Amino acid sequence: MTASATPAPLRATTTPATVLPRLGVTDFVIAGISGIAAFLVYFNTLAPGVLIGDSGEFQFAAWLGGFAHPTGYPLYLLLSYLWTHLLRAGEPAWRMNLFSAVWGGIAVGLVYLLTLQTIRVAANPGGLAVWMQRLAALFTAMLLGVSPTFWSQAVITEVYTMHAALVAAIFLGLISWKARGASSEAYRILYVTAFIYGLGLAHHRSTLLLLPAIIVFLWQSRTWSGSWRQQLGGLTLGLILVALPLLLYALIPLRGPHMPYADIIIAPNQIIQLYRPTLGWFVQHITGSGFSAAFHTPTQPLDRIIQSLTWLVEEMSWPGILLGVIGVVWLFFRSRLLLTLTGLAFLTLFGFNLLYSIGDIRVFYIPVYLIWAVWAGLGVSAFAWLLLSRGANDPLRRGLTALACGSLLALPILLFTQRLPQLDQSRNNHAAQFWQETLAKPIPQGAILISNDRDEMTPLWYLQYVKNQRPDLTGLFPLIDTGPEWANVGQTIDSARRSGRPVFLIKPMEELEIKYRTEAADSLVQIVGPAVTRPPDKASAVSYDNTVRLTGYDMQPTLAGPGQPMTVALYWQPQRHIRPDLTTFVHIVNADGEVVGQSDHRPGGYFYPTSLWQPGELLKDVHSFTLADNLGPPPYAIEVGLYIQTPELTHLGQPQIIGYTGEARPSDALPEDLAPGQGFTLSDEVALLGHRMRQEGNTLNLQLFWQALRIPDHDYTVFLHVLDEAGNIIAQQDRQPTGGKTPTGSWPAGLVVADEVTVSLPDNLPEGVYQIVAGMYDATSGARLPVSDNEGRPAGDSIPLGSFGWPPGS
Repeated sequence: MTASATPAPLRATTTPATVLPRLGVTDFVIAGISGIAAFLVYFNTLAPGVLIGDSGEFQFAAWLGGFAHPTGYPLYLLLSYLWTHLLRAGEPAWRMNLFSAVWGGIAVGLVYLLTLQTIRVAANPGGLAVWMQRLAALFTAMLLGVSPTFWSQAVITEVYTMHAALVAAIFLGLISWKARGASSEAYRILYVTAFIYGLGLAHHRSTLLLLPAIIVFLWQSRTWSGSWRQQLGGLTLGLILVALPLLLYALIPLRGPHMPYADIIIAPNQIIQLYRPTLGWFVQHITGSGFSAAFHTPTQPLDRIIQSLTWLVEEMSWPGILLGVIGVVWLFFRSRLLLTLTGLAFLTLFGFNLLYSIGDIRVFYIPVYLIWAVWAGLGVSAFAWLLLSRGANDPLRRGLTALACGSLLALPILLFTQRLPQLDQSRNNHAAQFWQETLAKPIPQGAILISNDRDEMTPLWYLQYVKNQRPDLTGLFPLIDTGPEWANVGQTIDSARRSGRPVFLIKPMEELEIKYRTEAADSLVQIVGPAVTRPPDKASAVSYDNTVRLTGYDMQPTLAGPGQPMTVALYWQPQRHIRPDLTTFVHIVNADGEVVGQSDHRPGGYFYPTSLWQPGELLKDVHSFTLADNLGPPPYAIEVGLYIQTPELTHLGQPQIIGYTGEARPSDALPEDLAPGQGFTLSDEVALLGHRMRQEGNTLNLQLFWQALRIPDHDYTVFLHVLDEAGNIIAQQDRQPTGGKTPTGSWPAGLVVADEVTVSLPDNLPEGVYQIVAGMYDATSGARLPVSDNEGRPAGDSIPLGSFGWPPGS
């Protein structure tokens, strides 16, 4: 092609009319310069050392020549093992970060060649000047190189820049094969591409998603020649070349048993096998079947599509999106075969990612962004083609076209300057600093360190296995193994505590106090025992929808004061697994039905919400709040419930009143003329200090002075009975003390309460002597409180208060 060539009219092509020019030395030099420039950007923004998450795992697994999480990544670990041991600069963690930068540069260079070859195939037999093709390809390479997700993976230890390089190489091989026609050289290119595809499968299993596009592309090309035996032989050779790199997966059983992390010994009878020498484990590991649960139709597919398209705009920018659309339209008219290859691959990858729900799903879109960047480069070509469609021989038009297309290179440069501050990892030493400070603390020998997040723990393993720092410690996290005892942070801590070794959290997780008692230990947090070590002050047997039971509660202070802080601790016991996460609430409601104090929160917070609670365990859910300045009339009901945090606030069962409290008050004074109570106590909860009595006609007025020996278990009812000489009840009064305004269950230890009781005697009361007795009972069960005398001896279930004669004065 020459600068003076007139663009061919738009038309669909299945095969090139002629064998296209090869990629020349100049093309490879520009590709190399592009890759080196990208590498220098990544090198100067490279993370300096050990990192969290998969990066930290790869950093020690590569150094040891071991295995990593599914699907194993044997090609990556083999190459990185050689890289980290042959390269002597820096520590192993930095070498692994550099490994990603190298592959990032290689990927950018390959994308340049891929775009250039795609333009040449699509523009055949006429089209654009060579310099314009190269400019469009350079735009593509730069656009991908500064895309945020790709750049972020090029400065840390990760597999995705190498994956992008292999994907670009596969596409480049297929399109180069097509460009060479039905020649023997073309088939050599195809065999090399088959081998690269096999390498891709040995690296990242998402390479499999390219297969539908490849099959359709090969089938529609229709450039096969030779007899059916020759074609069958070629197909067999191709399949062998694809399968050959898969033998690298044998490195997992060869190296796995020798890795120090193959078996995590917690106790002699507690061993976590991260490597299992079974065929079933091997198949599950390399296929990643454990991730199958993450593959499902999203509950809100439209939102997921919009989110994915939003990410695409963030990566490519709006001008890049527009150019990509132009490139797709241009391919539709110029080469539907190439549109089929790239378009079907794009849709397959995009669709898979929509259905795959994992935390780092955005990195799976890198091949999608790569394809779109190629389309954007084609859009630049189409833009130039349209400008030159009339007057291609006009020097002025050619100059303006060059200026317009060259100015497009300002876009990736602008994006580079905008994204540099956010993507620069050169000062990211947080993981190394955190763990160096942590390991410098006086942690007991053989302690177990726990995080709720695997990503936070992998740097410890790097320091242990690569630098031999504190190998006596064991780092654990949820899902370290597939058993239920490792299902979440609560079960992980329980499993660790069974070993008898000291257990520490590597960071504060206050919400775990619903399940455990903790102590600060020099910025670490030690698990010292379960949160529930005694029965609650107030027992309860309230069940919510047969899902969770409230076994009782504590309340401090026990009486409500205007504007005062109050704490209510709820003791929950799940009866079965709870889905989804629930919010619990405590409401203090006055006698008029007004809420005068409340607390709503998600018990267990982020670390141990209700969805993680295990049936049968006891949990202490503490609510703290401040009461209103105007409490209104007592008594105050304590209402408790659970609900799902939705706009409708769907309740689990019904909110229930679990007890009452009264208004804060001082102890009542004892009068001088008080008749002594003779030391009677009721169930070691309440003592009768004394009483006063007066008689007015057929009305008895008594003032009983009670004192709480401890917080009573229940809200008791006081009974006052008048008995005849035969012991029959001829008059009585039953009611809560103070008319229920200060329920006994809220009496703090030592409180003295004067309770006035009035009893009306019958009008026809026979002459005689009548006894007066008093006591308390639980209105729920009807059981009276046992009475003891001043020496602790049982004295029945009532207290004698004296007698009177009738008629008065007799």
